[in-house]
Amino acid sequence: KVLSNGKFIPTNKIEKADIFIIAVPTPIKYDLESKPFPDMQFVYSAAKELSKYVEEKNMVIIESTSSIGTT
Repeated sequence: KVLSNGKFIPTNKIEKADIFIIAVPTPIKYDLESKPFPDMQFVYSAAKELSKYVEEKNMVIIESTSSIGTT
């Protein structure tokens, strides 16, 4: 319904919007003690690019695996 009425426009090109969703891979890596942790490089990269477009009162949703306290 939201697609047909134009209220939700999915795109991989950043442009002005009220709500942004970051949905990127977060592959699992291991540290020297073999403890798993998500590799956040794609999230950080997307957030950096998105920061050029986000304005006050916009919402940013990160839809990727991330550690507690990341956002």
